[in-house]
Amino acid sequence: MKREKIVALRMILLLVVAVVLLAGCAQKKNEETGTLQGTVTVGPLCPVEPCNLAPGALAKALEARRVVVFTPDKSSTVKVVDLKSDGSYKTELPTGIYLIDINKIGMDSSFDVPKEITIEKGKTVELDIDVDTGMR
Repeated sequence: MKREKIVALRMILLLVVAVVLLAGCAQKKNEETGTLQGTVTVGPLCPVEPCNLAPGALAKALEARRVVVFTPDKSSTVKVVDLKSDGSYKTELPTGIYLIDINKIGMDSSFDVPKEITIEKGKTVELDIDVDTGMR
């Protein structure tokens, strides 16, 4: 009798674990995502022309900048995206509405952001951002 109860409890435990695992898989399938990608350009980087930058100066200027993904009301940060050395960026986001901006350094400004975007399942939103450093 005692052995039958132990077997029954094990079967119930296995059933509960199976249900929990299946529920987790179903939830992950319901997480729909899309992609945000683009290129960030930064300039001017010299106060006068011709601009004779030291090697790697452009890469350093890009490394300092980030694309910031906020909730639509900008009350919280969803994600901060680093730029690649060529200024490109790419990130996956859950479907929804977001406000995109940059981390401003010094006098940085851009007419391209802040911008509200909508991420849809399986689709890509392209957002190129031109950053004006204010250097004159």
